[in-house]
Order: sequence, then C-alpha cells, then structure tokens
Amino acid sequence: MKKFFSALCALTPFFFAPAVALAQGQSYLSVTIGQADVEYDIRGSRGDESDDTLGATLGYLLNENFGFEAGLQRPYNGKTNVIGVNLGIIGIAQLDRRFDLYGKYGFYWWSGEASADLARLGTDSDKVADNEDNDDYLGFGAKYRFHRNFDIGLEYVRYDLSSTLLRQRFDIKSDVLNAILFIYYH
Repeated sequence: MKKFFSALCALTPFFFAPAVALAQGQSYLSVTIGQADVEYDIRGSRGDESDDTLGATLGYLLNENFGFEAGLQRPYNGKTNVIGVNLGIIGIAQLDRRFDLYGKYGFYWWSGEASADLARLGTDSDKVADNEDNDDYLGFGAKYRFHRNFDIGLEYVRYDLSSTLLRQRFDIKSDVLNAILFIYYH
C-alpha cells in the first residue's frame, strides 16, 4: 500500500500538467554508460560486485525547471542480472546558462535473475532467484551545455531493489555513477 501511495503522489503531476506548459516544453534523449557498485543478499548469500551500466531515456521538460522521463535501464549484469523500465520526474536548478544541477525520482519496474555459489546454497542450479517487481529510485547529477542541442554530465542513481520469492528475500542495493549525454530536439 505504501508503494501505491508513493507512486500516486509522484505521478500526480503527469495527470494535471497544463496544456500550455506542454506546448512550451522541450524533448530530449539521454544515453548513459557507467559503473555500478552492487551489494546483494539472495537467500542468505551475500556479496558485492561492480559492473558496467547502460541506459537510454526519453524525457520531456515542461519548463526549464521541471520534466518527466521514461527509459530502459540495465543497471548491472553479473551475479545479479537486472533490466527494467523507469518512469520518473526530474527537477533542474540552473546555475548559469551552461551549468545545471538536477535531481530525479521515480519508479523502476524490473525483472531480475541472480546466481550464487552452488556449494554454499546447496542447489543444483546456478540460478537461485528469478523475479519481477517494482521499486523506487533516487538520483542527482550535474550537466554542462556545450551546444544548444547537447549536454554532457555525471549522475549518481541509487536503486534499492527488493522482493520476496518463495518466502526468500531478494535484496539488491546498487550505487550507479553514469556519464550521460543529453540530446535535445525541438
């Protein structure tokens, strides 16, 4: 129930955004590549690892300070293979005409599979968990506009994924640092 009300509060601006603001907005595509530091606890098997991340997001800025975005993210792939779709809001603070700081919050619908050391778990399969769920994410970043249609930047995003599979906890915490390219189109 808590996730439902959080989702409702976060998505409310999407349903009530005035048509005038939509007419003045700007669309963008962002492409991310980065590094994830992952901590996992799957059926009592704990560990951590690092891996590359990939993502692509389509966004729409209602004005210079607020927008929303949706995309496909693969925050890590190793012992914990997760891929999902995100939907979120983004708030932007302009420092000057070239530098911006931004924060983002949203929901991540994911599908994950995990594997662990066979001897410790006493299982005959490499795959110890396979699940789907949704969780929220939180991030912040900075970007630099080097052309009217292009920004580059760095962002940090925290994914905290958890679920229960056959009464076994599936917890993954991931800190992702991305290099990001924003491409704006009018």
